[in-house]
Amino acid sequence: MPPPTERPLSFSSFHSGVVNFAMGDGSVRGLRSSEIGADTQRWLLFQQLGSRSEEITEWDGQNTSVHVLTDTGDVVRLPLDAVLRVRGTASNNPETSVYRGSLTLDVSGSDPPAGSLRYYYGRRRLNLVSTSIGAVSLDDQTAIITGMGTVNGVPGHQFTVAITDGAPDAFGIDIRRPDGTTLFSAGPANVKHGNLRITL
Repeated sequence: MPPPTERPLSFSSFHSGVVNFAMGDGSVRGLRSSEIGADTQRWLLFQQLGSRSEEITEWDGQNTSVHVLTDTGDVVRLPLDAVLRVRGTASNNPETSVYRGSLTLDVSGSDPPAGSLRYYYGRRRLNLVSTSIGAVSLDDQTAIITGMGTVNGVPGHQFTVAITDGAPDAFGIDIRRPDGTTLFSAGPANVKHGNLRITL
């Protein structure tokens, strides 16, 4: 089998367990998270942070490896296998500097998505506990997590959490009642205490 034709492509996005690559010809190729690998994780992180010193040039026909063009001009074959994971414990001030909202989570973009998430905000006496994780996606340095959970023991609430792994970290949350109306929504705010990590 002849070596694959080299076609430069770049990391595009990570949605619902699929890593998308933008091909040099303008098309987009998606690989399942279970097909993106340990050595490739570093390359994906470089892409998230804006570095373009390495490019994937091609993958084999069985989606078991990719060929990476490094900044030294070498083409390296890398095995594929990785899962997006978001975890940590942190708090911020969603409304005022007096009250803190606390987030604890450990979720992964496996197939199906898995993990747990809990959010507590004393000012509203709001205690969200996830019952299922619906999706985990990554856009640049921000992870979006959606799912279902209980609020103060009442089931059927939908939530969306946006987490940025940066300096500083930040997170925001939106919680919907079972009928779809907004129960609580707070845009991204910098973390005051704790640490949130996004890894591939």
